[in-house]
Amino acid sequence: MEMKRAALAGLLALSTLAASGCTGRSPKEPSDRADATVSATTDKAAGEAGPIKWAIYRATSSLDPIKAFDIPETAVITAMCETLLVQQPDFSLTPGLATSAEYVSPTSLVLQLDKRATFWDGSPVTAEDVAFSLERVRDPKAGGFFTTDFARVQTISVTAEDQVTISFSEPDYWLRGVLSAMPGIVVQKKFAELAGADLGTPSTGVMCSGPFKFSSWSSGGDVVVDRNDSYWKEDAKAMVPSVTFRPVSNDANLAAAFSTGDLNGYYVAGSSVYDELSASGKVKATSGPSLTTDLLAIGDPSGPMGNEKLRQAVSLAVDRSAYINQVYSGQATVPTSVSSSSTWGYGKQVFEDELGKAEPLKQDIEKAKSLVAETGMQGKTIKMVVASGLVTGQIMAAVLKEALENIGLKLELQTISLDKYNELFFDPAARTGVDVFVTVNNPIAPDPAPLLASIGTPDGAYNFSGWSNSEVVKLLDQSRITADENERARLVAEADKLITSGLPQIPMAHPYNVLYLDNTLSGAPASYSFAAGPWANFIGKAAK
Repeated sequence: MEMKRAALAGLLALSTLAASGCTGRSPKEPSDRADATVSATTDKAAGEAGPIKWAIYRATSSLDPIKAFDIPETAVITAMCETLLVQQPDFSLTPGLATSAEYVSPTSLVLQLDKRATFWDGSPVTAEDVAFSLERVRDPKAGGFFTTDFARVQTISVTAEDQVTISFSEPDYWLRGVLSAMPGIVVQKKFAELAGADLGTPSTGVMCSGPFKFSSWSSGGDVVVDRNDSYWKEDAKAMVPSVTFRPVSNDANLAAAFSTGDLNGYYVAGSSVYDELSASGKVKATSGPSLTTDLLAIGDPSGPMGNEKLRQAVSLAVDRSAYINQVYSGQATVPTSVSSSSTWGYGKQVFEDELGKAEPLKQDIEKAKSLVAETGMQGKTIKMVVASGLVTGQIMAAVLKEALENIGLKLELQTISLDKYNELFFDPAARTGVDVFVTVNNPIAPDPAPLLASIGTPDGAYNFSGWSNSEVVKLLDQSRITADENERARLVAEADKLITSGLPQIPMAHPYNVLYLDNTLSGAPASYSFAAGPWANFIGKAAK
């Protein structure tokens, strides 16, 4: 369901580790860290504060919502623009620009719009604007990243002054959640048509309806958004006059900027300066829930890792705790399944019973050796490719090398440029001879099904090895047409179990989202919901 480019998002963010030399961190058990408490949000702000500066790990590439695939885009856009449904910090879905989004039949989803909503220029958000925005998402000629999410959409129609109806060629109960993320953002039709190809560029910006409005953007540098004083939600107006989004290239610069007061906040998964910033007295680090899974991807199915028993052996041999502590400073959990528990946005008790009570993936060297013996592949070499400057990959390589040597296998490591690494996600030829590489992935909404389909079905965007299981296909296809949420959860959980067992990709960690926030401020959500819904308007002065 997601575009392949998105699989690099978390990895690129983690590349800021490159200046840190963090590979020398001594492993600790994640559960032993007292600072691994998880909170979806921070304390409610006490009042207004001054302008703030927010770090992004690289320069923003576009402010067009359909072209937003990574945090430097989504964090800026969600500060300004609004979705039809809203992901709350606990990932529950609530009304946004749509007061309701209900399936009135298996092939018809009706969006009832909030008549109060207005764009920054004071004009109303109309059904025409909504239909136009959704049509842009599904139009392959528009160049967006989310067209496959709308694969079953047949028509998008204005059916009343304040109503839009989405009709499907076949039932699709996955789409509703997607409307709470980038594909559900509404831009003004008139502005977008006038802007044409310049929509979302530094010269033009966007026209949305949110609590901040586009102010300026220095190409390759800062993006500034100003408070929308006429925001239509009176109880959610911004408490700071502006937010400047500033690219910060590495962790050393990040720590220095926080220490001098040149930065006020930052969202990230892994960071080598977690302990330094947490102990600084100037910054509070809050770990929040995330939708993300860190995985070891299988590249070439004709190589040794095409053997399922060997993949199981490698999974059993790796020390996930060491990896988690070196990459995420302990701010992650060892997976019990491919999907993170935060993605279980419906049928939660079913998911908890089926997946949440399972044992975390354990290291078992003796069992791994036995599986290697069964394959007859003792002494085989596993080729791993990592990106230059991506320390996450180097750490994984070190962990994997030790694991392989413990079970009678060898590691061959090749370092390539980041551009070449990116090709692994698009070009099967680039993966020829590559057994494993690192990826970080997440669904854009609290529903594990699309992510599972992307790595566990034959035509999945992230199923690089061509792994196939007919029962998984059957379960996920059935889940997509199942209205009952508990039954849908049961189907998806069964598919997750089979994918976790078959290991088309090997789950390594479920990272927390980490919020760094100046001690003088509060109110920001700590969860990964900031990448899909409003967040900056809740930031204000911290209570004393």
